[in-house]
Parts: sequence; C-alpha cells; structure tokens
Amino acid sequence: MYRSPMRHLPIALFTIMAVLALGDSSALCAAAPPLVSSTELVEEADYWDGREVTFEGEAIGDVMVRGSDAWLHLNDDAYAELPIPAGARPQGYNSGHAVFLPAAEARKVTVFGSYRARGDIVRVTGTFKAADPEHGGDMHIAATTLELLEPGFPIERTVPRWKLLLLASLVPVAGASYVAFRNRASALPR
Repeated sequence: MYRSPMRHLPIALFTIMAVLALGDSSALCAAAPPLVSSTELVEEADYWDGREVTFEGEAIGDVMVRGSDAWLHLNDDAYAELPIPAGARPQGYNSGHAVFLPAAEARKVTVFGSYRARGDIVRVTGTFKAADPEHGGDMHIAATTLELLEPGFPIERTVPRWKLLLLASLVPVAGASYVAFRNRASALPR
C-alpha cells in the first residue's frame, strides 16, 4: 500500500511552530560553518579570510606543540583516504592546509600519515586566516575544535617476489663486474 510522504507534513509543521513559539529557534537557525577544501581556501583566499570554516583531512607529519598551542598539517587530497603505499593509484598532487589549534585538541591525533601509516582523518572548525601577521603571514585555519572521524592505520608493505628475484640475480653480476674491473686495473702498468 502506497503512503504519501506528505502525511508527515502536519507533524513537521507543528514541531517547527512549537520550537518557534518557545523562543528557541537556535536549533533551526544554527548552521555549521561550511566544509571547504584546500583548493577553495587557496584560490578564494580573500573571500574566506576571517570566516568560520570546517575542514577535513588526514593528519600528516607530526604535531608541533608550541606552549599551549600546536600546529598540524591536514591533507585533503586524493590520497587522504587511501595512500599510494596502501594501494591507491597515482591521481594528482598532494594538497592540504596548515591548522593552528589548542595543543589539547591536537593531542586527539594519535596516528600521523607517512610512508608507513595512513594518518587519522579529522575535522577541524575555526577561522581561516589568509595571511596572519601573528604567524609571519602564514595562511592557516585557527581552529577551536578537532573531531576524530576515522582512526589511522599502519600500512603493510611487502616486497614483490619479482623484485627479490631481480635483486638476487643482479648482485652477483655487480660483484663479478667489480672483481673484473679491479683485476684489470691491477694488471695495467703503472
């Protein structure tokens, strides 16, 4: 039996009217800061400067704690979900953004992306600074919150069998070449 989705309209309207009548419209009007990419922030820096933004990416490198604050770098490129060492195909450049935030928030990151690990995927919210004079004119997000979306994981790397066989065959060739060169050099008159 087909039921029209319009049957819920009176309930939805009543709920909205009740919230407005009680004077707490913040639940309806509060909008989260927009989710932006590093490309948007770089290409439209003047527009985003001083605005609240949300940014998601893979924590890479390491955290740099400076007193009660810290710096992180978050990559939001194609490799944030699955890095090349974990099986992704090359598909463009690395891109990301610097984030300045309270050290207590930065400590929520436990795995940083590297050749050996896919870092934690996190979401930060804060104010975008196109050229912050307090930090030498750096472009960054002055974040107030950090939320862990996905924990990082180690990347298992195995050497393909064909590479081991190639190595096993080339080492004796290189050794024989070296011995032959040394013998020839010692046989030359001085």
